[in-house]
Amino acid sequence: MTVVFLVTRSIRDARKEHFRFLGYELGPRVYKKTGQKYLGVRPSKKAVEHAREEVSRIL
Repeated sequence: MTVVFLVTRSIRDARKEHFRFLGYELGPRVYKKTGQKYLGVRPSKKAVEHAREEVSRIL
């Protein structure tokens, strides 16, 4: 099964390369214990930095 996303006028294969979309970074990841590959999602660096700034501002 191939997962393909259309992102800003370009087609990306999420099983082979990372890309950012709506504040998240999607792409291939590797489970450290077994070495098994999977499609992972995590907040983008820009989104994490923005959240840190907001928390610092509030506190």
